[in-house]
Amino acid sequence: MWLDAGASAAAKVDFTDPGARTSLEKATLFWMPGGDQNRFMKAIEGTGLDQVIRS
Repeated sequence: MWLDAGASAAAKVDFTDPGARTSLEKATLFWMPGGDQNRFMKAIEGTGLDQVIRS
């Protein structure tokens, strides 16, 4: 979808992947589809990824 919209690159990030932090640090856009945001926050709890997203 994002490539069709003109993005030069797009990636799906698995939060259990050790490289997730690096991928998110390089990102210029985060897109999180709808759903239960509490479930999302629980999924990344303790990973430090919430801090990366906030920064």
